[in-house]
Amino acid sequence: MNILIAGPSLEEQGGMGSVQQHIIKGISPYANLKHVVTWDGSSGKPSLWATIMIFSKSVLIFLRELLKTKVDLVHLHVSERGSVARHLILMTIALVFQKPVLLHTHGSEFHLFYNRLPLLAKSLVDWGVQRSFLISLSDSWESWYIEHCSLDPEKSFVLKNPVNFPVEIPQRTNADRVKIVFLGKINQRKGVFDLLHAFSQLQPQLQAQARLIFAGSGDNEELLELARSLDIYSHMNLLGWINTVQRDQLLADASIFLLPSYNEGLPMALLEAMAFGVPPVTTSVGGIPEVVISGVNGIIVNPGDIKNLTEAIATLISQADLRKKMGYQARESVRSLSTENYVKSLLEIYCKITNLEIVPEQYKSIVENKAVNI
Repeated sequence: MNILIAGPSLEEQGGMGSVQQHIIKGISPYANLKHVVTWDGSSGKPSLWATIMIFSKSVLIFLRELLKTKVDLVHLHVSERGSVARHLILMTIALVFQKPVLLHTHGSEFHLFYNRLPLLAKSLVDWGVQRSFLISLSDSWESWYIEHCSLDPEKSFVLKNPVNFPVEIPQRTNADRVKIVFLGKINQRKGVFDLLHAFSQLQPQLQAQARLIFAGSGDNEELLELARSLDIYSHMNLLGWINTVQRDQLLADASIFLLPSYNEGLPMALLEAMAFGVPPVTTSVGGIPEVVISGVNGIIVNPGDIKNLTEAIATLISQADLRKKMGYQARESVRSLSTENYVKSLLEIYCKITNLEIVPEQYKSIVENKAVNI
């Protein structure tokens, strides 16, 4: 089976790069993959000229692969805004070559982007969705595409993001401070400024017990400035963007994971924290309510609700037993989202679309072959 994949750089900071890495590492033993980079923001946001040059090169590589290789399926990783335009072009080319197209949607704000489009642009998006197969990150997102873009349910698949599942996690019983961790893009959509406001409203004795740790890039200076103005700068660390080894160590040491987002798909950072047994405080957006049950394996608040966010943080800081209980439930609830299970599910999707089969011995080895772990 020959799969042509197109999407942002594998070094891209954030979930799309991580998911593509999981796919390429996990699927490669069972299919021939070629990855085409359509956008590269791994070294910061590229200029308009650089964006045009990168995409022009990707179109040429895409065409070359379609001409020289018997491509069985085109797998496109799409978010929103410019990503939609770029991948609509590639999708059209693939359809001209009579290749089935699988759109893998990652956009956390796609609904907002879509609603702002003029009627003609909406029609183009609908045309693309209706002529492709589509992977959504959650049931709620699948329902949205079916309702708003007239996606054929028979061509729709739900595939939650995969997560590396650590074999063992620390007990976290000897920590001198409760470490509250945020991982991701530092911006308003992720709710990081709400997080600071909520922490500033904690009782002084609770603040003294905790440490805020931010790992990510974006509006870092604005974050630091707000922390100073709220007089909580001494309670926080800003690490910048970290690699996977540093991320795993941070999550191993974490006590609470915070992600008070306004819009999401199904955030990788949330799943990774839960796999490490870290109880999350998050919001009821995107696919999050499908993995976090408030009061069981985490706490859910409404986006922008500073009061309830403060109360949730205070509850977990002050109740170590509750943190441990919720952390255990969080870990168990994402066990099924292992890379092995993800690879198996994605291969089933590939086979259904292409009408090709994986050799039974190969298929059986998906669970047995630990090389699929990243």
